[in-house]
Amino acid sequence: MSKSQNDAKTVEGNINFEGIVDRLNELEAQLAANAPEALEKARKLSSEILDPRFADRDEIWTRVWDKPLYANAQSGTGEMWGEKLKPYMDEALLTWGKEGGDFCIEREGGHHICANDSYKNNNGLPKKVREDTGIAWYRLYYIQNAACGMRSFPEHRPFAQFADKPLSKTVRTLRRTLGVGWGQVTTMHLLTDLGMAVKPDRHLVRTCKELGLIDDFDVPSSGELKVAQTDTLNDRVKEICRTKYGEYTSQNLRYVDKLLMEISSQTANSQTSCRGA
Repeated sequence: MSKSQNDAKTVEGNINFEGIVDRLNELEAQLAANAPEALEKARKLSSEILDPRFADRDEIWTRVWDKPLYANAQSGTGEMWGEKLKPYMDEALLTWGKEGGDFCIEREGGHHICANDSYKNNNGLPKKVREDTGIAWYRLYYIQNAACGMRSFPEHRPFAQFADKPLSKTVRTLRRTLGVGWGQVTTMHLLTDLGMAVKPDRHLVRTCKELGLIDDFDVPSSGELKVAQTDTLNDRVKEICRTKYGEYTSQNLRYVDKLLMEISSQTANSQTSCRGA
């Protein structure tokens, strides 16, 4: 057993990771039987992660821009919006949010951030993007903020600095840099595509609770974890990877992230279908 495994066993000595992995394997088999496309998606995501140590800024941008589309939305809806918005994204990194540019939405005070009345300078290209995609102004504004923030990073290997940094510090830096609209869950969603973290959304948290992985957490009804809890959760999911696969890698972390999310999501969908029958 490696030193990292010994450390995890010491810190998390009251958690039966072997039992949790046995149960997770059972749920994975059920998912394979009932929703094989969910596991195929998990495998695809795990094979497509970018290595943050070597990826350049334009590569990372391809994993950044769509994340606000998934916040408080069904994953299928986020994917649909992403497909519609994708043709505009090649130039967005260098142009969106530039003063005097073709795409520069401004937020006005006096209205809720999600209200359409909160934004101006929304004619021309912004209006066309909005009409072509059906994406709310506030989501486009969040993507514009991310483009501005990403331009502050160097072109080559901008995220290499985060490779050995504590997760909480990485999240804090990115939230500050990417700007309004980049909360904890959305920022960590980005990090999943870089194999750096799991996304603590309500589905993943629900599955972790069912598995007994976070019995010591006081989880609010919203399901959103505190920063310290998010760090601990990620450490424990990495230990699940070590127990399940014999090692922790960025690829198997991304797979397990999607697996944990889909277990809850598919269960919720099944229950909804039953109630509607």
